[in-house]
Amino acid sequence: MRKAAALAGLISDENVGPHKFMIVYEPEAAALACEIRCSLGLTEGEHFMTVDAGGGTVDITTHEVFGSGQNIFFRETSTPTGDTCGATYVDSSFMEVLKRKVGNDAWAAFSNIPNWEISLLEKWENLKVTFSFGSGQRSSNREATDYFFEITSRLWRCIPLAVCETLFQEAGDEQLIKLTRETIEEIHRPHFQKIEKLISDQLKENRKVSKIILVGGFSRSALLIDFVKLKFETPLVRVITPPHPEAAVIYGAVLYARNTPIIRSRKSKMTYGITIACDVEEGDPQELIDYYPGLGLKCDRFKSFVVKGQDIEYNQVVCHTFSPIYENQKACHIIVLCTDSNVSPRYPNERGVKTLGFFILSMPNTTGGLNRKLEVE
Repeated sequence: MRKAAALAGLISDENVGPHKFMIVYEPEAAALACEIRCSLGLTEGEHFMTVDAGGGTVDITTHEVFGSGQNIFFRETSTPTGDTCGATYVDSSFMEVLKRKVGNDAWAAFSNIPNWEISLLEKWENLKVTFSFGSGQRSSNREATDYFFEITSRLWRCIPLAVCETLFQEAGDEQLIKLTRETIEEIHRPHFQKIEKLISDQLKENRKVSKIILVGGFSRSALLIDFVKLKFETPLVRVITPPHPEAAVIYGAVLYARNTPIIRSRKSKMTYGITIACDVEEGDPQELIDYYPGLGLKCDRFKSFVVKGQDIEYNQVVCHTFSPIYENQKACHIIVLCTDSNVSPRYPNERGVKTLGFFILSMPNTTGGLNRKLEVE
């Protein structure tokens, strides 16, 4: 991300210090904003969940509260999770429903009209945030609610006459497409199911959560708020949406920059390590064994620095000491690896192990030969 920021011109050099460039997780930034701006009343020892429902993804973190007031800080209690079930995927489902209603011929004709897709999505966005089937959807005898989607006259003229007549009979007017309650639920259902699973999985990992905070642009949707309340709100768990949830991340990022230590620890999302050469043992794969003068046969192994789910304190440094493999070695090529497994692999070529990148560790002073100590952190 530092390299991307440098290429975008946001910073002059990817190696600038943290006082000029910081990285913060969006759900953490949103949590800060909600506590400071909305006075959530978080208390010492309380556990809360932040659901950052954006355009592309929905990302979730859970934290425990320490301190209070100006001295409040958070500790991550479970590994962050997320999925591609944000608002743009709901938009895609709507477009599929619309295509089904007007027919393939009309849909193909739409492409000849400039900005037709933008026009449809703008109208859909204005309508989407108004959907609501009642507070919490708790009534079993809710009245069906119909909504009407208006399209421009230019698009309407692209629709075959027989289809126009059918749409007119359904909506009672020209240029309107009726969206029934069932259709709206069909559009949202697969994405809400993913969100439900994300929240459920986090609650299984942390059963002490007492507040679920909905932020992000998608959290403006009354339908999403109703759904989360229906599924998860209880006398012991509150579901909260702050004013202007779409701005929570930006505001929280500024707060984070002013008071970085407010996030005291995080859970490592993956297992990270490097490749090292170790003494050969029985069962080591032949393709990982090599001969080094003065050392003999050695086998490549995965040396973990951080294991998935491990607590990492703010500014914590993990350091391991190694030795060179050649007496006159002046540089060491460090290969950085990661895996989604919460158990450290034995070998760097195991299934699921990926190469993140590499860096060169300079060792210009060869005094001591193989007995030199190399610190990697």
